[in-house]
Amino acid sequence: EEPALAALVLTVAEQGLARAPGPDAAAAAAALHLVRGDALRLLGRSSEASAAFQRSRRVLEAAAPREDTP
Repeated sequence: EEPALAALVLTVAEQGLARAPGPDAAAAAAALHLVRGDALRLLGRSSEASAAFQRSRRVLEAAAPREDTP
């Protein structure tokens, strides 16, 4: 819960998002967006945190297998 640590975590998460995580890209990106959201929230940047959480959800929804409807 220390702001200095949150800032470091935010930097590392953003660096991870800049790289191609490989075959599990969606899961990795969603997790990194969640981590970013937590770090941003701890830094008092609530609107940016909310956006990161929403982005995580969108990444997971886009990666979810679609059920075929008859």
